[in-house]
Amino acid sequence: MLIREVRVIQPATLALAGGLVGMGLIAAAARFDDAAPLALLVISLLPILFAGILANPHLGVLAVFATFPMGSVVLPTPGVSLGLAEAAVLTVAGLIVIRRLAAGDTPLPWSPSLWWALAVFCWMLVALPSAVDEQLALKQIALWAGGMIFTIVVMASCPTMADVRRVIGGFLFFVTLLAAVGLSSAETFQAEYEATRVSGRLTGAFDHPNQLGAVCSLSFVLAVGLTLGARTTWARLAAAAAIPLLLGGLALSLTRGAWIGTLLAMAYLAVTLPQARRAIAAICIPLAVLAALLWPTLENNPQLQVVQQRFQAIATPSPYDERPQIWAEAMREIQADPWTGQGPGGFPVASARSDAGAIRVFAYHAHNVLLTWGAESGLPAVCFLIALGVGIALEARRGGRAAAERGSLQDRAIIAGLVASLIAMVGQGAVDFTWRNSIVFLAICGVLGALLAATSIQRRTADAERHHKVTTQRPVGS
Repeated sequence: MLIREVRVIQPATLALAGGLVGMGLIAAAARFDDAAPLALLVISLLPILFAGILANPHLGVLAVFATFPMGSVVLPTPGVSLGLAEAAVLTVAGLIVIRRLAAGDTPLPWSPSLWWALAVFCWMLVALPSAVDEQLALKQIALWAGGMIFTIVVMASCPTMADVRRVIGGFLFFVTLLAAVGLSSAETFQAEYEATRVSGRLTGAFDHPNQLGAVCSLSFVLAVGLTLGARTTWARLAAAAAIPLLLGGLALSLTRGAWIGTLLAMAYLAVTLPQARRAIAAICIPLAVLAALLWPTLENNPQLQVVQQRFQAIATPSPYDERPQIWAEAMREIQADPWTGQGPGGFPVASARSDAGAIRVFAYHAHNVLLTWGAESGLPAVCFLIALGVGIALEARRGGRAAAERGSLQDRAIIAGLVASLIAMVGQGAVDFTWRNSIVFLAICGVLGALLAATSIQRRTADAERHHKVTTQRPVGS
C-alpha cells in the first residue's frame, strides 16, 4: 500500500515542481517585454551552459562575447542597473572560481601589471567622496571592476595557446556578426563642411558611431594578427574572411579617431613582423590595382565620396567642433582639483556646471583618455593608467621575445596582433573616449586578458624548454 502511494506521489510532486519552475521561468522572461521568447529560451538553456563552462572555461568567455551583438542591454534587475554583458562576466567569473577551487587551484590568476589596474580602482574609490554625481561615479567604478574581473577570467580560461586562439576566434566571430548586422542597416550619408560633419553614420548596436568604430578597429587589427598566426588553413581563411566586414564597419562609422588608431596599429605590425610586411604588400598591391580599375565607375558614388572626403579631413575640425573648448574645460577641472578630480564619470555634470567664462561645453567626455581620467579622478589616476600601459608593454615584450626564442612565428604573430589591437585603442584615445560603453570596455579587457595569458604561456614554455635543454646536456653523474 505504501509503495503504491509513493508511486502516485512522486509523479505528482515532479509535475508540481516542473509547473512551478516553468511559471518562474515565464515570469522572469516576461520582464524582457518583446524579447521574452528569446529570454525564455536562454534561461532554459542556462543549466547546460553552466555545465559546459565548468568543463571548459573558455566557453564562458565566448558566452560573454555572445552578448556583444545585443548591444548595451540593461537587465531589469532591482536596485543596481546591470548590463547583460556585465551580468555574464560576473556569472562566468563565479563559475570559473568554483571550478578552480574544486581543483585545488587559486581562485583566479594574476599578472604583475594588473597591480596598476588595481591602483586605478583604489584611487577611484578615494575620489568617490568628492564626486559631483555619486551614481555616475559608482557606475564608472563598477565598470572598471568588471573589466578587471573579465581580464582575469580570460587569463584563467586560456592555459594554452590553443585556448588563446579559440578565444580570439570566438571574439572575432561575434564582433563580425555585430558589424554585419550594422552594415545591413547602413543609411545614406549627409555631409556638411567638406565631410567634417556627417549624419547617417553607421552605429550598429551602439549608441554612437565612434563606439562601433572602436570595436571594429580593434577587431580588424586582431583579425590580421590571427590570419598571420593561425596554425591551420581553415582558421586562417576564417580570420581573413572577417576582415572585409570589419573594415566595412570601420569605414562606414566614419570614426577618424579609430582610423588613426588603425593606421598606428598596422604600422606597428609592419615594423614588428616580417610576415606582416609581406601580407600587407600582398593585399595592398592587388587592392590598389582593383581600385584603379573600378574607380571610374565608382567615383560618382555619393557614399564613397563622403568616405573619401572624411579621410581627407582627418585632421580638419568641423566649424561646430568644440574640442578645443572641451580640452580647455578638462584642464580647468584638473587644475581645480588635481588630486581627486570631479569624481569618476563626472565630466558631463562638471562641464555643464562650469562657470569658467561665458561658454559651457556640456560634453560627455573630454575627447581624450588621459584628460578625461585626469578631470574625473585626478592626476594620480592618470599616472597609474600610464604605468599600467607601460607594464603591459613590458610584459608583451618579454612574451614576444620568448616566442622568438622558441622560434614560434605563429605565436609571436598572435602576441603582436593583440598588442596592435591595444595600440589602435590608444591611438583613438588621443582624440576620443569610448570606454564608458560597457561593450567597448569589455572588448578591450578581453583582448588584454588574452595578451597577458599568451605572454605568460610563452615565458613558461621558454623556461621549461631551457630547463629541459640544460638537464639533457648535463653529463651523467655530474
